[in-house]
Amino acid sequence: MIHQLTRFIYRFLITSFFFVNIVTAEITLNSRKISYDPNNGIITASGDVIVIQTFEDGKVRELHAEKIEYNKKLKEIKLIGSPMIKETSGEIIYAQSAKLDSEFENAIVTVLTIILKDKSKVKAQKADKKKAIFTFENATYSPCKENDCSLPLWDLTAEKVTYDKEKQQFIYKNAKLRLKGVPVFFTPYFSHPSPEVKRKTGFLTPIFRNLTDIGFFTGFPFYVTLGSDKDLTVTPFLHSKRRRLASADYRQKFYCGNFDVSASCLSKAKNDKAQIQDKRTRWHIDSVVQSQNLDNKRFIVRINRSSDTTYKNVYPVDLVHRTDMLLRERYNDSKIVCEFYDTRYFLTTESHIYQTANRDTAPKVYPHIIFNCKRENFLHGELSFDNDTVYLTRKKEKSTMFAEDFFRATNKVSWQKTANFSPVVFDVNSSIRTDIYNVSETVEATKSKNRVFPVFENQVSAFVPFISEIKTFKQTSIWGPKMALSSVETRKKRSNFEQNEDSLFDTFSDLNLHSLNRVGYDSVETGERVSVGFENSIYNSKRRWFNAFLGQSRSIGKRQKFKFAGRNSTVGRLVLKPVDNLSFRMRFVGVPFVEKSQLFESGVNAGYKNVSCGVGYMYDKKIGHIQENGISQLGFTVGIKLTEFWSVSGAKILNMKKKNGKRALAHGATLAYRDECLEFSVGMCNTKFRDGDIKPRTTVIVSLVLRNIGNIITPTTGYGYSASVGEVE
Repeated sequence: MIHQLTRFIYRFLITSFFFVNIVTAEITLNSRKISYDPNNGIITASGDVIVIQTFEDGKVRELHAEKIEYNKKLKEIKLIGSPMIKETSGEIIYAQSAKLDSEFENAIVTVLTIILKDKSKVKAQKADKKKAIFTFENATYSPCKENDCSLPLWDLTAEKVTYDKEKQQFIYKNAKLRLKGVPVFFTPYFSHPSPEVKRKTGFLTPIFRNLTDIGFFTGFPFYVTLGSDKDLTVTPFLHSKRRRLASADYRQKFYCGNFDVSASCLSKAKNDKAQIQDKRTRWHIDSVVQSQNLDNKRFIVRINRSSDTTYKNVYPVDLVHRTDMLLRERYNDSKIVCEFYDTRYFLTTESHIYQTANRDTAPKVYPHIIFNCKRENFLHGELSFDNDTVYLTRKKEKSTMFAEDFFRATNKVSWQKTANFSPVVFDVNSSIRTDIYNVSETVEATKSKNRVFPVFENQVSAFVPFISEIKTFKQTSIWGPKMALSSVETRKKRSNFEQNEDSLFDTFSDLNLHSLNRVGYDSVETGERVSVGFENSIYNSKRRWFNAFLGQSRSIGKRQKFKFAGRNSTVGRLVLKPVDNLSFRMRFVGVPFVEKSQLFESGVNAGYKNVSCGVGYMYDKKIGHIQENGISQLGFTVGIKLTEFWSVSGAKILNMKKKNGKRALAHGATLAYRDECLEFSVGMCNTKFRDGDIKPRTTVIVSLVLRNIGNIITPTTGYGYSASVGEVE
């Protein structure tokens, strides 16, 4: 008798109203009393009935009830006395009573409450099951907290909710969105896929924008599932100036790769008052094919083009590939990349076709080949071979730094040996490098051909690491000095040969103080150079909370003394984070007020109780070829938590260069509310940045997010902004 009851309870648990999947499990039943009524054919377990289901992976599901009855004549089972089920995934299900047939095709549950894993609640006065169709009457959903004397901040109610298990779809009838019990939105019908469905055809969250010089437009993304491995999103826009705008994105995944393409088109402006640059058709296309699951190889093919380089930053048309490039040079890069690698070598071949604001100087690079191979235990050291070959062309020259036709091939053979003579660690690096150039049509060197330059590079460095324990604070300190002596020899003509390509590199990084060639890959400083530095790091049980480095690299040869005088500079770095809510960072090239400063960066982030703030300063004399005048900016951020749920924050970026535009680059403030069921924020910012048709704008952003339902974000005018003063990792 007990076995028969247990068998039916087990069937109830694994195929019940609560949508539990059929799995192999072990079940036990405990109760105060087990009885059998032969006249009515009823088996009863009563008195604190507990059914425990243990799965093979160790997870447990529990059923608690006052009484469980099985009627053999009617072939139905009843759960009586507030049954409760604890699911393995964390959900808890309460009911007043439940009744279902022995085949579990039909079921009725009264006063149902489901507490989901994220503490959200689903309630229904009555729930029916007829085969694969589940019906909830007077259903309510809310993730908000509630008690006996208050209503949830918001909830979603429906007169009737139908769930089709085969179609995996929920259908709502007469649904209402309520705030503190007051209806604010009503719809007679809507549907959405069930939680187990990852993708489903339907509309996504709409897009709202209103830009002062472009007008108001709203988009309605429509998502289409084309199969388990591909989908399509089409977004038509409504525009206040009657311009037709639409975008589309197609994605497909293969076993060995994936394909993604997005495109958009904006029709011509019919309003005579529209800007000149908006009186043409604007468009973009961005497609990427990337390999996956391939052994020792990788391929990328990207086609990225647009009518102009600012179009995607003004209009929200590129929902997949879009990145914020507010302070960077805007360009599109179409490329093909092939990589092959092993434990002993790697080979990369690239081809790039760039699109920039100035089409006459947009470069094409085909090919760019990088090859490296290593051989260990060669003369008790490591032997490596490096090749870097690049061919670049453009329609028209811009300056001596931008050749119309440029070819360079560099081959380098290096031998490196590390020896440990305690307490000193020596590192010896010797290399022979050959540079082959072919440059034509530059201002300084008209049609120069086939220059071959041998370069001999040698370096010996010594590092003395010391490890000490600070027992009082249970911390470890690693410190020590490092010195490097390098020598570079080449022909005089090679050392005077300017680089003629668009490669950008960080000449003064504090990480390359001891490198063989501190002036960049395509320019060579001949002679001898000595570099000395000292570093100290302190670790505790959580992290490295202190790091300091100070070093200087100085040319000791007389050749090219004036040409590379700026390379004789002091480099420093300081990172300090003693506690979680306080951090300080600083990096400089050239000691301020002592020698000519090339770069200085510093920032402080701090927090105390409900207040957090940050200050950061950045000075860079020259950032590659993008901003030849450099930058000098000061940023402030502050955040205050007013109450448990309310907070306010603000930020400001100042331009410290007197001859470089407006003093204030961006500033703004945001008021936000956040709890377990709702996020709301309203903010306003003003920017002074200009780039093509991106102009200074004032922006008001209103954001409303209902947890687990969706969000509405409405920037009413202009562009958003971001300001950062840095954080120590």
